[in-house]
Amino acid sequence: MLADATGRNPSGSGSATWTGLAEAASARTYTQHSGTASLTIPNLTDPRITAQIIIAGSSIGSSAWNEMQLARGRFGGGSAGVDRIEGVLAGSSHEEAWGVFDTGNWVGAFGARRSQ
Repeated sequence: MLADATGRNPSGSGSATWTGLAEAASARTYTQHSGTASLTIPNLTDPRITAQIIIAGSSIGSSAWNEMQLARGRFGGGSAGVDRIEGVLAGSSHEEAWGVFDTGNWVGAFGARRSQ
């Protein structure tokens, strides 16, 4: 069961990192691939989140996934079919994150747990 979106941004000082799994399908071959997801907020006093998704040993994101603004625990960046990602921070203490992405070459989803 997925945790509910918090509806608020994380606060405090320091940084926050979420790591987990990503699953993607090739838009060309429809082959499924497993990978990893990493989300980072380097400065909680100015919460901007950067997402990195690695599939088949390569980062599939774009610069649109760097320093995305958070709005009520939600984030998104890029353009549909090109480099889009959308996600939420979930749980009472933002202990989870999940979302979807579409790069044109890959379509998939990710889930991660807060590690700091």
